[in-house]
Amino acid sequence: MTEVAAGRAIDDEAPKGGQHSPFGEAIKAFLGKHPMGATGGDLRLELRKTPEFAATIERHKSHLYNVLGRLVARGELTRGGGRYFLAPNAASGAMSGASEVTVRH
Repeated sequence: MTEVAAGRAIDDEAPKGGQHSPFGEAIKAFLGKHPMGATGGDLRLELRKTPEFAATIERHKSHLYNVLGRLVARGELTRGGGRYFLAPNAASGAMSGASEVTVRH
């Protein structure tokens, strides 16, 4: 802070949007390919096809719904009628031309 106060450094704003989430990216990619949306159960079934996600879902039963809640709060997803939808302004692998989601450890 003293460097900023002295004018030797710039106080940049922290990036918005939180950390990169492979789980969240997989959800957005799936919903990008399903314009009619999906239920939490649909998403759970799809994500369990990926071993890393299956392990997370088994260990942490509420993780999927925590991620969905964060994506809705950020405006990346919308929810209605018990279904989740990709928000019109949200970027997803499916919408940006990427053909698959990369899982990072």
